[in-house]
Amino acid sequence: MLPLRATESVKKFPKGILVFIVFLIALQIFTYIAAHGNHSDFILSLALNGEGFLGLKNFFKALLLHENFFSLWISCVYLWSFAPRLFERRPFWSIIPEAVLATACSASFYYAYHGVGIHAYLLLGQVFISALLGVAMKGEIWSTVNTLVIGPKILQVFEVPSYVLLFFWFFYIMLGNLFMSVPFSEAPTIYFLPLVAFLVGFLLELATEKFIKTPA
Repeated sequence: MLPLRATESVKKFPKGILVFIVFLIALQIFTYIAAHGNHSDFILSLALNGEGFLGLKNFFKALLLHENFFSLWISCVYLWSFAPRLFERRPFWSIIPEAVLATACSASFYYAYHGVGIHAYLLLGQVFISALLGVAMKGEIWSTVNTLVIGPKILQVFEVPSYVLLFFWFFYIMLGNLFMSVPFSEAPTIYFLPLVAFLVGFLLELATEKFIKTPA
């Protein structure tokens, strides 16, 4: 299943989302071209300075990078499908800080759980999108999305509940993790990161909606 767009469409597609998606794709292509066949080492030097632990500077750079094109593709598909209604419903300035905070909490919990001595290389692009999805799902969990269903003798668009696509989101993350290269694939319990980011994003949105009036 691949989400296409919300059944209840937006009045005007936010151009910022399209720009962000194009930027992520262009950045990913750049990392492969500039790497000259050694993509993992190039990302480490570009985003993490060869360090495992995420300092503040490394954290913000890691938010923009995906380890492979499969993970990036899934992130872009879900951004395209769920972000427009989120940004129509809520102001930009209140959404991004929530997603960044949820991602930071996820990374902090990860290192706290594994101990300060862990030397794990983390890219947080998909974790950040998972946090955005958590924020979006607070208002979209019971809505439907026009979805391309692919299977034996079937290739058709159906209206699928958002919560079903949420399960597929985590399934696709699991598949993407299988394609990860060393040293990123050696990070323990890496599935922990997007899951916690989603939950924290959802809870932050639950708390925030009590203080920010949003249109119905």
